[in-house]
Amino acid sequence: MVYIQWGEHFVKDPKKDSGEASYKLGGTVTAHYFEVQARNSDNFNLQVELQSIATTGNSEGSIIRLGWKRDGFVYFILSGTEGQFASTNPPVAWMQSNLSTLGPRPLQHLCIPGSHNSGMCPPSSASFPVDRWVITQKYPISRQLELGVRYLDCRPVISAGCFVAGYYADVPTLGWQGLFILSQWTHK
Repeated sequence: MVYIQWGEHFVKDPKKDSGEASYKLGGTVTAHYFEVQARNSDNFNLQVELQSIATTGNSEGSIIRLGWKRDGFVYFILSGTEGQFASTNPPVAWMQSNLSTLGPRPLQHLCIPGSHNSGMCPPSSASFPVDRWVITQKYPISRQLELGVRYLDCRPVISAGCFVAGYYADVPTLGWQGLFILSQWTHK
């Protein structure tokens, strides 16, 4: 984990802020380098330049934009073996692309990307204004799957005879409070 802080000051021009950190992979036959870059040309942004390495879905020399979250986390993942690296921004079929590496391993030895309360993205309906406590995802399930998530923690509830994504808690003196999302899936 690396902590990054932008030099924000009223006298200083924040558009001139930038920084780089170069990394070399050890234990490989060929030298593989990538660079993590902090830029602020129009907005704060972190990105990774694959200088002498290619990953599934990202060619050598490509730039993977990671974005920026103030006081939050931005993730970059690099995994695999020489000649079969995978990283952030994988192809939708990343598991199929890495079948030769993943296939012979027992399931408990795999680290599979997942999402907590997968169906809880911005709401279409709420029973009480508690969305800041229950919204756990930025994207709907379909987009999470496109981004590589393969483990979904879904918590269905029944609303008007349909299964919907939900998050509820029994609050003392108020009873059951929470939120459900209609746009994720509905099934009678």
